[in-house]
Amino acid sequence: MTKATSTTSLALVGPGRPPTRPVSGLPGGRIRRFAIDDYLVARRAPDRVVLCPSGSSLAADLSFLRRARERLLIAAPPRDIAVAIGGLRTGEPPALGAPTARRRGPLHRALLLEGVVTEARARSALASPPRLWVVESPRSLRLSAATLSRLRRAGVRWAALRPAVVVGIVASPELAAALASSRRGLPKAASIWTDGRRATSPARSRRPSLR
Repeated sequence: MTKATSTTSLALVGPGRPPTRPVSGLPGGRIRRFAIDDYLVARRAPDRVVLCPSGSSLAADLSFLRRARERLLIAAPPRDIAVAIGGLRTGEPPALGAPTARRRGPLHRALLLEGVVTEARARSALASPPRLWVVESPRSLRLSAATLSRLRRAGVRWAALRPAVVVGIVASPELAAALASSRRGLPKAASIWTDGRRATSPARSRRPSLR
């Protein structure tokens, strides 16, 4: 089990390591910068994340946000599952998700996968009936995009005891306009900063949306 990172730390995550130029308005705390591939394999890294697309083009920025959404935004376990797991573990209690809906019986069972989840572990886990798989954090997954797709088709859903929390996005003006139109799959509460300032324009955009 990895040691929890201080909640005062903040990870700036981009397609490559974000530059060291300051971003006005970021929450206080220690700042660490990661390329997304490095963040996904970091054993100890902040769970609070600011996404930093490169700004090279709107299409590239939206592609990066889609990947970040798919790899980082794993929800907390349903509340009853989280409480049961908390009773089995010592140390930091797991994050609590929403209560499990009464009619969603299969989600009353879960498979807890502590430590790193490799391709071999994932193949073995498919022999177990539960299809809700609970990992320590999104950084616990060492799986290719192809394997994640196969698992999704097999009905596997993921939950994380320590979910990544996207607190903001550093966006170009074009990306900020696109996000004003649609934040599909990204937290509505996440702040958006453009050119070092929080974007406040509510105008809708006809540019490509995050799908």
